[in-house]
Amino acid sequence: RQRQMCIRDSNGTSMGDFSLEAGGSSQLKTYQLKTSLTKAGNTSLSGTGNIFIPETSPRIDVDLDLQSLDMSFLSALGKEKITDVVGNLSGEVNLWGAIDDLKLRGDGTLDGLSMYIPSTNTRYAIADNSPVQFRDRLINFNESSLIETNSNTFARLSGNISHINFKAFRNS
Repeated sequence: RQRQMCIRDSNGTSMGDFSLEAGGSSQLKTYQLKTSLTKAGNTSLSGTGNIFIPETSPRIDVDLDLQSLDMSFLSALGKEKITDVVGNLSGEVNLWGAIDDLKLRGDGTLDGLSMYIPSTNTRYAIADNSPVQFRDRLINFNESSLIETNSNTFARLSGNISHINFKAFRNS
């Protein structure tokens, strides 16, 4: 069975048409998933995998292919501390785990990513083709450049951001 819906970011801007197909066995409580996010004929996210729905905690295992996924939805996560996020993420990641404890594993590349920090009245960008690694609950940045866009000054960006189910974030 296939379902489609339009996904909008926190500003009400359409991120695209989200499609989800699922089929499987209600007796075995296992379902195969196929999903995509498409806007203006370009598919920025496609995935295939499984969901297992036992009596207790449902589990998911989905391989995702990201092609210039619009990262503007991160503005909502910044909670007015980080705003106006623009840019794209491409790569391959696996989303897995219990629904209430999701993890990512894979590698990606950031392009055109920048954000505004209201407390410093400054826009920062991350250099194009910057690698990013997803390791369970960690998002790793290795030896990228952070650019203050007004004065075009550079700093080294290296470290990680940890999360708990994509809600509680910490950097180190």
